Amino acid sequence: MRDRDDRHIDLSATRADGWYERVVASFAPLERLANYLGDGLVALALAAGFRIGAVQSDKLAGSVSELTWVRQRAPIDSPDEAKIELSGDVTKGSVATLRTAVLAALVGDAEPTAAMPQSDTDANGVRAYVGARTLLLAPLFGLSLSELRVSSEGDARVVVAHDGIEEVVALKQLRRFLRQRVVEVLQGEAGRGQVAIELAQADLAKVALDEGRPEEAVARLVAWLAPLSVFHRTAEGQALDRTTRARLARALGTLAEAFSQLHRHDERNEVLRLSLQYALDGEAAPELYLALARSMLDEKRDSEAIGPLRRALALGADDVKVLPLLGRAFVRSGRAAAALGCARALRAKGAADDALEALLRSALGPTLDAYDDWIERGRMAERTISMPALVVADVVAASEEASRVDHTINEETTRIVLPAAAREDTEIDRPVMAVDDAGVDDR
Repeated sequence: MRDRDDRHIDLSATRADGWYERVVASFAPLERLANYLGDGLVALALAAGFRIGAVQSDKLAGSVSELTWVRQRAPIDSPDEAKIELSGDVTKGSVATLRTAVLAALVGDAEPTAAMPQSDTDANGVRAYVGARTLLLAPLFGLSLSELRVSSEGDARVVVAHDGIEEVVALKQLRRFLRQRVVEVLQGEAGRGQVAIELAQADLAKVALDEGRPEEAVARLVAWLAPLSVFHRTAEGQALDRTTRARLARALGTLAEAFSQLHRHDERNEVLRLSLQYALDGEAAPELYLALARSMLDEKRDSEAIGPLRRALALGADDVKVLPLLGRAFVRSGRAAAALGCARALRAKGAADDALEALLRSALGPTLDAYDDWIERGRMAERTISMPALVVADVVAASEEASRVDHTINEETTRIVLPAAAREDTEIDRPVMAVDDAGVDDR
């Protein structure tokens, strides 16, 4: 594989094996805090940049009732950093509140991106590229990072040692694994290894997302992924009522949108597919098919997006929302004629989409003008071609009606208006016949 990779960078100078043990051993208050809260929560809080201050404990119960903390952006990974006193905006809350905040920080916040360093010996540049959080989390879960490999296409992979073996994994895949382990640790501490699906959390996550806090939405819902992935295959999962299915599907849709806002697109698509397993053809399905199609369009997978868009339409999605996207997918897939049908349907509804019209004009050029002209001339011909036949029929009918009147006609009270087509001018009017029977002798 070495011929495929342009650069092999040794990570021995940047990896952080044993960092948590060194920090705790050098600062006694932190060691006591770990005894109360557990090493898992304290270690992850430090990796996320949480500096924990005053702690109120219930000595009888042997538990922490309340504590204060401040979050800084950089991790707390050295004894000197751990000893700095709290400053800034102090938050007060329970252990559960801190756990949720740490989970939101580590799972919700995306790892900051950095450019590839010019020099392999630039330790700070390599650390920023791999990610300080990744380097700190890896040893907490028994992983030792030995080498970074970057291909000529820019794909980054890491050589990871664990349990006496070495593996080469994509850097993106390593980060996803670490996030999942974070969820397992924090949720395991909270629920002793079991995850409860509390539907109220979905409502809170939706509020957080609407208020611009996608990382909190992820923290509230990401623990659902593993159990729901299994549950829908069970007999209990198959027997769920439609209302519960729709709520779970929409909750997963909220999680997918949060991942989208955090630019974690692979995870977004994975969650959307799971949401559709729960939605089936129910009330939540149209919006979720539409969301899946949008994600595909964002990734330039235009041909793949056509199927979900058609499915959304078939299930009753608002065509004013779907047709512009379907039209764009058709144009970008080389099917401009099909896209023209979407554009015409939108025009008929008075909802023409400027972006779609511009794409069509770019794809078809003068052909589009010629087509529109041909359609307009066809409409004109359709309106006029049947008019002479209608006029002649009306004239005959009026004459026959007049011939059947053999009574004495009072000319002052009876009017018969024959078609104007009989005149020499070119105006065409529909025949109107009015007969006033007041002067007809019925004898």
